[in-house]
Formats: sequence, C-alpha cells, structure tokens
Amino acid sequence: MNDNLAMSPETLSARVSRLGGSLGAAGQRVVGFIVQNPAATLASSAMDLAASTGTSDATVIRTVQALGYAGLADLKQALVASLEPGATPADNMRRTLEDLGQDATLALDMVLETHAEALRTLRSAAFREQLGRALPVLHAAERIVVFGIGPSAALAHYMAQ
Repeated sequence: MNDNLAMSPETLSARVSRLGGSLGAAGQRVVGFIVQNPAATLASSAMDLAASTGTSDATVIRTVQALGYAGLADLKQALVASLEPGATPADNMRRTLEDLGQDATLALDMVLETHAEALRTLRSAAFREQLGRALPVLHAAERIVVFGIGPSAALAHYMAQ
C-alpha cells in the first residue's frame, strides 16, 4: 500500500471512482455499504461490517486498504471529516462530482449495483422473515426513535414522517 495515498486528502468518493470495477463482488458490497451508510460504518467494527455485507472481516480490511487507507480507523477518520456540519447535500454532491471528473459513469455503476443488491436483499426469504418478526414489535412500541447523521439524516427524517 502507498503511504502517501493513505495520508492524502482524497475523498472516499474519489477513491471509489479511481478503483472503478477493479474490486471483486465482495469488495463492491463493502464499498457500497460504506458509501451508503457512513454513520453505521463509524459505529461498526470490521466484524460488524462483514456481517452487514455478507463478507469476512478480512475482506472488509482488504477493501479498506485497497481504497488507500491504512486501516479501518483511518477510514473512520476520513468519514468523520467528510461529515462537515455546515455542508449541504448540494455541497456534498458538488464535491463528489468534482472528485469524479469526467468519469461519473463509475459512480453511477456503483449506485446501480448497490441498489440491485438492496433489491436482492429485499426479495430474499430471510429478509421477509425478519421483517415479519420486526413489524409486530414495532407496532407494539410506544415510541420509535430514528437517527441519521450526514447523508443518512434525510433518510431518517423521511422514515420519521
């Protein structure tokens, strides 16, 4: 791994764009989860991320290193720095598009694969079983708290509505 790359201010989206399709399917799932769930990534261990992505903790660490981070702690520091309190979604989108340069199709491919994976999960028997067990619990609750930070804040607000 290149130590200069690990210390560079390059954003996560730029690193994902640079890697393009060079990651395998498991690495793509890890990256997709990290990009879509930065707050959950901050609160997760490598084992937690592996469980969330259907991979191993070793795959999570290898993927983080392929992105140019020394390890999970460095990735988390970069994620914290990217969750600027004053940044708006438009600012974040503008920064991401600047990072991608002329090759925005790589980001589109990543988004489409992430959504396709989400749909496969939603269609699975295991998910339907879990949802069937969760709904009665949620229905009986007096109060449900929804939390989101950074990019997931809008989703949390939508969920609360």
